[in-house]
Amino acid sequence: IFQKIIKMISYNTDISYPKVIDSTEWIDLDKYKGLETRKGVYILSNFFYQVKYVGWAGDGDLVKEISGAIKNGKSAGASKIKVLYTKSELFAMVLEKRLIDKYNPINNFK
Repeated sequence: IFQKIIKMISYNTDISYPKVIDSTEWIDLDKYKGLETRKGVYILSNFFYQVKYVGWAGDGDLVKEISGAIKNGKSAGASKIKVLYTKSELFAMVLEKRLIDKYNPINNFK
């Protein structure tokens, strides 16, 4: 439980990134098709909130990008998803890099 609390505190700092304008709660990965298709970063994790993949999407492409990541095996080991919506595509790309550097998700390096 303590590790889960630490992870959740860490994710809250991701939300406080100045260019994040909104975010979702963690949801089951199979419900991604119901997400808004705004621009932003998506984080795939397992049940224990260990990040498995981080990706970004431009405006209108979020569901398509997540679907592509799943089809390309980037969701291996993931069961949860969280989205951080950003002000622009450029901010989404910068945030994606920051989160990859922070979490070192295994599926980003396959």
